[in-house]
Amino acid sequence: MASPSDAQDKKNTGWLSKIFGKGHHTDKTNARDLVDKSTAQDSSTQKIEALLESVNSASQQVRNFYITLLLAGFYIAMIIWSTTDVMLLKETPVKLPILDVELPITGFY
Repeated sequence: MASPSDAQDKKNTGWLSKIFGKGHHTDKTNARDLVDKSTAQDSSTQKIEALLESVNSASQQVRNFYITLLLAGFYIAMIIWSTTDVMLLKETPVKLPILDVELPITGFY
């Protein structure tokens, strides 16, 4: 005679157990799906890490270009602030602050 637990196991192996996940029935396709999902997650994680590394290296180069641009802009601003109205009217050469070189004022501006 069948025990009540056997009857319960047979009852839970139907379509309801697949929907609600109850019962002792194990489906091999579910295990394959889990392996496929974990493999897909691993590959997507590797892709994301590769993209992150690429973005980080590109951002380092952009940071260096940005700092260079800021320094060049500051240097040009120093030259412009040091130019007086008299220098513009007399067309005297502009002296570069750090390089100590004189440039013609019409060529500089």
